[in-house]
Amino acid sequence: FHPVECSYCHSQSMMGFRYRCQQCDNYQLCQECFWRGHASGSHSNQHQMKEYMSWVGKRPCGNVT
Repeated sequence: FHPVECSYCHSQSMMGFRYRCQQCDNYQLCQECFWRGHASGSHSNQHQMKEYMSWVGKRPCGNVT
């Protein structure tokens, strides 16, 4: 879960990956919009994007004593 809004579909609860443009200020896409090649405003699909994974919280591994 990412607490940001997709700049294309305006979803406010991104699950999975999110993508942030390295050239546009505050331009982010949810996984579905990125994979479908959506773009809006001055953003171009030729811009470099950075991928972020969802944070799911800390979980203990194995036996913790």
